[in-house]
Parts: sequence; C-alpha cells; structure tokens
Amino acid sequence: MRKRDAILKSVLAISALAINGASGASSLLLLQPIDLPGSALPSVATVRGGFVLTTQQRDGSDAQLTFAELDRDGNMRRRGTIAEGRNWFVNWADFPSLVETDDGDWVSFFLAKSDPNQPYAYDVRLVRSKDRGQTWSAPLTVHDDGTSTEHGFVTLLPAGGNDVLVSWLDARHGAAMAGDGDHEHEGSHTAIHAARVDGAMRVVAHWELDELTCDCCNTDGRRIGNDSWIVYRNRSPEEIRDIHAVRFDGTGWSLPKRVLRDDWKITGCPVNGPAMASLDGLPLVFWPTQQGTSTVLRLALHDHGFVDLGVIERGEGVLGRVDAVAFGRDQALLSWLGVDGDETVLRVGLIDAAGKVLEIHDVTRLPPGRMTGIPRLAAMGRQALVVWTDASAAPALKIRGALIRALDTD
Repeated sequence: MRKRDAILKSVLAISALAINGASGASSLLLLQPIDLPGSALPSVATVRGGFVLTTQQRDGSDAQLTFAELDRDGNMRRRGTIAEGRNWFVNWADFPSLVETDDGDWVSFFLAKSDPNQPYAYDVRLVRSKDRGQTWSAPLTVHDDGTSTEHGFVTLLPAGGNDVLVSWLDARHGAAMAGDGDHEHEGSHTAIHAARVDGAMRVVAHWELDELTCDCCNTDGRRIGNDSWIVYRNRSPEEIRDIHAVRFDGTGWSLPKRVLRDDWKITGCPVNGPAMASLDGLPLVFWPTQQGTSTVLRLALHDHGFVDLGVIERGEGVLGRVDAVAFGRDQALLSWLGVDGDETVLRVGLIDAAGKVLEIHDVTRLPPGRMTGIPRLAAMGRQALVVWTDASAAPALKIRGALIRALDTD
C-alpha cells in the first residue's frame, strides 16, 4: 500500500510542478499526467491522428518490443507486439523508435547481438508494418559489412512515399572494445552511416556520412521542408567532441559541419547526444556540452549557417539527455534532465522563434541513475506528449507520461 501511495503521489505531483515550475506569473502550458503501458526504454512518435509509444522489455535473454497507439488526447486505442526474440542488445542509451512514412507504413527496429562474446557487437534490424501494427515484416539488416561490431543509435526519417532514411553509428572500421555494459568503451573507431530503404524493404542507397564520430551518443534528425537533417556528436583525432550536422537534399549529402564551437575535449564518450526540431521552418539544435566543471545546454538555429541562441541551463548538476520538438510553427518544446539536491528532475521548456525561454516546468522528480533513461517528446501542432521511465520503485520500472497543451488557443 505504501508503494502504491508513493507512486500515486509522484504522478499527481506532475500537475502541481507544472504550475509551480513555470517561470512566469501565468503559465502558457498545461501538463496533464496520463497512464501508459510498458516498463522501460520508451520512445514516442506522431502518426495519423495521434501518437505511438514504443517500449522494450527484457526477461533474461528474452526481449520484446511493443507499441501502444494513442489518440491525440493520450487515450489508448490499441496495443501490439512489434518483435520479440532472444539475445537482443538492450541498453538504457540505445533504444528503438518508430516512424510513419508519408504513405502510412510504420517502420521500427530492434538491435540483435551478432557475437555473444562481445558486448557491443550488434546489428540494426529494421521491421515494417503496412497495416498500422497488426502484422510486421521479417527483419532487414540495414548494413551489409558483416562485422561483429557496434551498429546502433538509430535515427529514422520519412523519405517520400513508403521510403525511410535510416542513420546509425557504425563501428565496422574498428573492433568494439569490451566494457562494463554501460557504453563507456574507449578506442573503437566509429562512423555515422545512412541508408535509404524502400517500401519493399530493399536498401536502395547507402552512404558513410562521417568517418569518425563519438562512439555512443544518441543521434537525432528531422525532415524540414525538402531537406533531411542528421545531428550527432563528432570526434576529432584530438578528442574534440562537438556537435555536427549533415543535410540530405534528396540526391546527396552535405559535408559534415560543426554546429557551434564548443571545443569539448574528452577522451571517453559522454553518452549525451543532441536533439533537433523545426522552429519557424528552420533547423533547431539542442545539445549538452561541458564548460569547465559545468554542463551547459546550448541552442542553435540554422539560417544561412548556424546561429547561437544561447544557453538554456548550466551547472555542475545538469545531466542533459535532451530532446526537442516543434510546438506549432513558431515555438519549440525542449526536454532535459537536471538535478535538484539528490533528485533528478525532468524539465520541459518552451521557447519562441528567437530562442527566448518563455517558461520552464519541472515535470517530475526521479531517482538518480541511468535507469531513468532518456525522456522523449513528440508533438502534433501545439499539443505534445513527453514520456519517461519511472525507476522510483526499482527494480520494478514503469513508463509514465504527460500531455502538454498550449493554454492560449490563438
């Protein structure tokens, strides 16, 4: 009974924090907690008429990837299984997602181990549904190098018709190093690759976008207008690990370009990548970096080159693990993890087209540690859903979420 009461208080606290955490006297956003299925590794995407939540569970060597389709108000429509199997790679920082193609197919993926003796040897296995999750295709391995190395940290983007663009971190150039299971291996040679996969599950094009990147920071991307963008953490031979971007115009990719100069030198992967959204029709990038002893959350907007929009938060206790989505045309929502005392705090911020912070909400408080994972955002117009893993009753885990609505209806 005590555990149930504690969880209920935690969920109910979201609404209070959403008001008390606002930076202005009157809030522009309303946050409403909603019940969600699943226990770990959530991701959320928009589809026709609503959202799709994906979650991944593991029981020993058995793993299952599931989905829940929600309407735009967060009400459950139906649930289903995308894939299940044995000897998958399941990790807090490298988790599946889903995208809907322009013609309505759903495409998702899981990560399957390619060598049980190497902890970071795994492949990207793409699956497709042509009937909104009722049935799923046989899996396709999107890379053909055949090496027992790391292939993960995937970004999926629609690419016209039923095609998808798939990008991933790829360690074929160097063997992945054995580690402690928490993505802190050093010395591997990782690149970022991309492929175009058509509606018949054929790889019709494959590119190497950057031959040396950070090993295990999540990637992100958006299709904005006629262009598709991928953002990721680069790695120089001198161990400078700043955020870079590449752009696909439908025929070819641009050369990698540094978003802004951080000059963050770190010899190991920080496991803390960037996020991308559209803001007033332009690419917006949100990412964590290090300045002295402080973690800094930076914003940049691409308008004939990347322009610095300033810092969202800085401090020794800022964790990062960011996400970003468009919120209407001329606003964006940002999410990240901060610290307050001994607790981790999930925060959501609203910014305008100039990057000005309109308000920040403390959504919920969570126990410290990696079991919280990386909270995820999705938005339809000026209504959004944020999802996260609640580890307050660990080892039992629970997916939780909050609907975010704009209070002004203009």
